[in-house]
Amino acid sequence: MNPQQKEILRLYLEILKSPLMQWLTWISIASVLIVCVIAWRKGLRVWTWFLYSVLLGPIALVHILFKTRPDAPPESSGAL
Repeated sequence: MNPQQKEILRLYLEILKSPLMQWLTWISIASVLIVCVIAWRKGLRVWTWFLYSVLLGPIALVHILFKTRPDAPPESSGAL
């Protein structure tokens, strides 16, 4: 690696270690766990919602909170 590449790598690693990135990481992990727990409690397909929340993060949390109703029957198809 040349010195410029090393400097870019060092800056990138420094950004990853910043407090903002740590907070974003914990918020992302929490949102995935919350979506999975809500899906499990409502009888939805946990694996589908897990993948959905990993890919879209907080959008999946908002979707599962507002789209699914407590009186709705459990999902029977693979569609979201």
